Amino acid sequence: MYETVEVFPSMKSFLRTNRERKLNAVFEKISSITQDINRNDEDHLGKFTGTKNYKEAEALALKGWVPSNEKNNNIFKANSKSKKIVRRTMTGPVGYAPHVPNAIAGRPDSMIYQKRIVEQQPSINIFVNFKASAKFTKEQIEQTAVNIFSALQDTKINLCVGVTSHTRKSKRSKEMTSRVMLVVKLSNESMPQKFFATAHPSMLRRLYFRWLETVPGLKHKKYIENYGYVGNFSQTDLKKLGLENYKICNLQDFIDLNKEEILAKLKKL
Repeated sequence: MYETVEVFPSMKSFLRTNRERKLNAVFEKISSITQDINRNDEDHLGKFTGTKNYKEAEALALKGWVPSNEKNNNIFKANSKSKKIVRRTMTGPVGYAPHVPNAIAGRPDSMIYQKRIVEQQPSINIFVNFKASAKFTKEQIEQTAVNIFSALQDTKINLCVGVTSHTRKSKRSKEMTSRVMLVVKLSNESMPQKFFATAHPSMLRRLYFRWLETVPGLKHKKYIENYGYVGNFSQTDLKKLGLENYKICNLQDFIDLNKEEILAKLKKL
C-alpha cells in the first residue's frame, strides 16, 4: 500500500495549488467528469456541494462563510485572539476612591484604582477530520461546527483540517490498497474561514475532490469511482505529519452534542 500526503500551511496556499496544478495521470483520462474550475454557471454538483460551481467554493474559502442564521453570533465577528484585556481592582497611593480600612491603618496604599492587565488566553490544538456520512444533513454539520467553536469561544484555537480517503480490494473488503491524506493548517485564518473549512460541504466535495484530481503520484484508478472511501486519522498519522499534541475531532462524532457535551468529549481526547 502506498500513501500520498500533502500538508499546506494555509488555505490560500492550498487553493493556489489546486488552481495551478494540472490533472494527474488517473483523472486526466476522464477529464470530462472532473470539475471545470473556471465555470461561471451552475454545474450538476450544485445541490450536492452547496455551491453552484468551483469558483464560488473557492471564493467562500478565501473570504470565509457564515450561515445566515448565525450572522450575529459573536464567534464569527473576529479572529480567535491569544490575549485579552481584563481590569482588576487594586490599591495604591493614587486612585479614584479611598480604601477605608487601609486609610484607617495608615497604609500608603489607601486609594482604589483599576489596572488593565493583559492575560494570555488558554489555547487548544484541534485537528478536525472532515468526515460525515451521507445520513447527516448539511444543517447538522453546520450546527456541530457552531457548537464546537461556541464551546471554545474564550480559547485560542490552533486548527488544522484534514481529509483522508483510501481504496479497497473490493467493496466488502476492509483491506486498504492505497491511501491519500490532505491537511490544511488554519491557525491564522479568520473564524469564517475556519468555519467554511470545517462545516461547508464544498470543502470536501469540491476543494478536496479537486485536490485528489491533481495531486501528483496518484496511481489507483479506483479513485475515479467515488473519490475513495473517507477514513480516520490516528495520532500516529499526526506524529508523522509533525502535528503532535493535537486532539483529533472526527466531525460526525460531535453531531447533535451540546456545548457541555462537546467540552467533556474534547477533554477525554
